[in-house]
Amino acid sequence: MAAHLLHLAKERLAELTFKDEDPPLPVSPVAKKVVSASAKAKAAEKVNTNGDAVMSFRSLLIELDTLTRSTCRVTGAEATFQKTSTPTPTQRRAFELIGAKIPV
Repeated sequence: MAAHLLHLAKERLAELTFKDEDPPLPVSPVAKKVVSASAKAKAAEKVNTNGDAVMSFRSLLIELDTLTRSTCRVTGAEATFQKTSTPTPTQRRAFELIGAKIPV
């Protein structure tokens, strides 16, 4: 199940990574992988068709890991509150692509 979830995440987040979004159909199951022209351009320019920076899937996970929620305490009081860091444009787009709301 974990492998399937990872596959789905990589497919949905392909716009933000170097993954080929339009891979050509293989001629044969044993044929060498062919990379599309759009994937070559994305890798060379390090941007997608929208002009947004692309990165490796691992780097994207690291970027998403910086979105944090902290519990803050008021000095001299029992009160606490939650504060979520402001999401970057990349983090916002990633949540849009997977169809999830940004946690608040």
